[in-house]
Amino acid sequence: MKSNFDFLDNEFPVLAQFGKRAELYLYSDSNSCLMKLGMIGETVVNLMFTYDRITLPAENTAVNRIAVLFREGLLTKDLVDILHALRKVRNKAVHENYASVADGKVLLQMAHSLCEWFMQTYGDWNYKNKPFVLPADLPVEVSTDTGAEQEHEKQLSKEAEEKAAASDSVAKEKRRQQAAKA
Repeated sequence: MKSNFDFLDNEFPVLAQFGKRAELYLYSDSNSCLMKLGMIGETVVNLMFTYDRITLPAENTAVNRIAVLFREGLLTKDLVDILHALRKVRNKAVHENYASVADGKVLLQMAHSLCEWFMQTYGDWNYKNKPFVLPADLPVEVSTDTGAEQEHEKQLSKEAEEKAAASDSVAKEKRRQQAAKA
């Protein structure tokens, strides 16, 4: 199955994995879909801190990390809204077992936009946006080995953090300009 998140495979495989899983789970397990979408937002925020070598806030919560990135001029209000929507629905999915195909459809598109912005700002500055295509409601074979899936995601997250930490530093002003352009 072709995924809206295939463009992330080379630069950000962890984001590709979360996005592809979210699409896969949309109709069959929307609770898991919403959790994977929340992981996209959390991963983007964490990688931004690492790439830009920003000190984590004393009270290191998702809300505070997003606020720091906004104050640094690295996120627009629209991106902040997307990150909070993804964060809130993930919390609801995890703590209340919330599930919603309708929310999944909307948030998949928002997560896709966030990932395209992230690619243009932290990956390939020449990346061209591709239209989002809602996944079809087709029966798909979903692995029941969630332990292996989580272990794979942990490994991808670790590799993404290491890559970000080893990257060349980009001046904040240059990053802000690229973020605004994207």
